[in-house]
Amino acid sequence: MSKHFGCDIRTKEPYLTRENYIHSDREFRDWYGEYDSDLFSSIDQRVECAKKEALLNFDLNMAYYNSLEQSSFDSFVDEKLGKNPSFIDVSDLNDYKCPGLYILVLGQYKQIYVGISKNIKKRVQQHWAIYKDLSRLIWGGMLDSKLSIDSFRAMDTTRIFVHLKHDKKNDLWDEEYKLVEFIPDCYSCNRMGGGEPMSQILSGNLFKTADLPRVTEDNINRVLPDYSWKMYCDIVDFRERTIIDRQKHYMTQEELWAKREAEFEERQRQEKEVERKREEHYSLIAEQLKAYGFSAEEDFPDGHYRHDENFNLDAIKNRIDKSISKGYDISIYKGLLSREIAKVYYCLEKGVSAERALQLAKTYKKLSDLRFYFKRIRCLELRAEGFSIRKISEDVGLSEYIVKKILKEEGAL
Repeated sequence: MSKHFGCDIRTKEPYLTRENYIHSDREFRDWYGEYDSDLFSSIDQRVECAKKEALLNFDLNMAYYNSLEQSSFDSFVDEKLGKNPSFIDVSDLNDYKCPGLYILVLGQYKQIYVGISKNIKKRVQQHWAIYKDLSRLIWGGMLDSKLSIDSFRAMDTTRIFVHLKHDKKNDLWDEEYKLVEFIPDCYSCNRMGGGEPMSQILSGNLFKTADLPRVTEDNINRVLPDYSWKMYCDIVDFRERTIIDRQKHYMTQEELWAKREAEFEERQRQEKEVERKREEHYSLIAEQLKAYGFSAEEDFPDGHYRHDENFNLDAIKNRIDKSISKGYDISIYKGLLSREIAKVYYCLEKGVSAERALQLAKTYKKLSDLRFYFKRIRCLELRAEGFSIRKISEDVGLSEYIVKKILKEEGAL
């Protein structure tokens, strides 16, 4: 029995292959018991047709993965995920039986999947163990459906990153949405937009499709070497996918492809325009910081990392502006990560010296831990002044049980 990320791998199929891609058709037979009698003579013929569609979609996805540059993908993973202080590079999943956001990297296929769970280890193992029924292999149309993360096997996962969070699940939905949008579409394995499902439905962000290669008679030998043009056309034209599209939009197949290409180009143009505006915004913030004597690139290591529409640099500048208005020494922020700046600023607000603030910021990894440290001090101060447990609890915002526990530990009860 082999191990992968510290977990036992019991399956006899540790990698995804074309042969083990279609594992079951039981649900498909249940759902399509009343098959299209005008197109098929039996349910077996319907199942056989669905398998051909699923395998064609599989082959198109493989051709798409092979078209992506490995070096560009590896660079994205290393720079945007590996060096990002928000993510932990996992070596043993047994350390993460906790809630949070997880990222599965499929190195060979140059794909990334983002998910959230109350138990990260258990959820990742579910992905590795689940087999999708034939009815669930295609998500949308066979010419643009992504492969499900559950189709890949355990050993296909080459790296795992986690972002731990102990807040409410709604906050995790928000984090997932931001990260799914942050990852380039060409690398994203998510079939659904991130975030709370009902919000996705209302926003129209439910389905995410892939820009799979367009197959023509001229390029079929390169894109799908195991198919003849006739075989490909028989699979595509027989089913209602292009038939319905043509009837619905009154388009020929060539017109339909032209429409999709135009939509893709427009989407690319919009993405470039958004990126241009973001970079302009970053440059503006960098110029404003320069007036304070800071270099955005040299003084703030994670300043260029973006959360949704904003960079870490926005939060950094905001804290520097507040520090200036309150007369704090802003030179101590040089070389700090954005989360460290937040902790230092919090300490300064509590009246701590700059040197002590830096020490506390390094001692406590999370701002929440630092807040608890100051609440602990406040409990002792109030107790020394003769306040009751109940009054201390109300003042610091902690339960009476926690207050008693703190006072006992410090010998003040």
